[in-house]
Amino acid sequence: MSAVRLLLPVAALGCFGVGLLADVPALYTLFLCAVGVLLLLLTLFELHAKISAEQLTALALLTAMAVMGRVLFAALPNVQAATFLLVIGGITLGWQMGLAAGALTGLLSCLVMGGGTFTPWMMLGWGVVGLLSGLFAPLLRRSLVATCLFAGLMCWVYSTILDCWVLLTGLYAGTWWAVLAAGYAFQVPVVVFTVALTALTGRAMMSGLDRIATKYGLRRG
Repeated sequence: MSAVRLLLPVAALGCFGVGLLADVPALYTLFLCAVGVLLLLLTLFELHAKISAEQLTALALLTAMAVMGRVLFAALPNVQAATFLLVIGGITLGWQMGLAAGALTGLLSCLVMGGGTFTPWMMLGWGVVGLLSGLFAPLLRRSLVATCLFAGLMCWVYSTILDCWVLLTGLYAGTWWAVLAAGYAFQVPVVVFTVALTALTGRAMMSGLDRIATKYGLRRG
């Protein structure tokens, strides 16, 4: 185990170094950085505690659900269920599972729908959604209204992180506030959809996942 703890961060830094410093195409840079992020996540899991087969299965299922939550609604403009599922998953399974599932959702959904230089930013955005959902879980469990408002807020947090990519790549020749305003307006449909989905199904999903998490010891963080 000590060898694994040493090799994982070294491999992660190696991926970042090759991706950012070597003269390789942008697509290779993208996936090398994505692999680096995933290796750092694995390092976090390894340093904190061993992950069980049940927890790994739960992570895979949550990630698959979130990926499908984006893919299945792709035909609808500005609508996806990935953020909702990651909020519920973070609350019930813990911040570590939420963080890992969010990052994997960004990567794997782009493999299905097409990726680009925005993929690491999507990984970061949804990873932050899962992380914050787990950290604020004790407060969110007290009220469904709070959970609904938080889920809507997470849509705009995700949007803000992607807006950073827009500014850094120069795709929008405007001020920071103009980019934010455009991004927030663009996110209104998904915010409404996410809040409605949370209000209608959030309590039932949290109750079911809580029972499963308690029975099999799935919570991390």
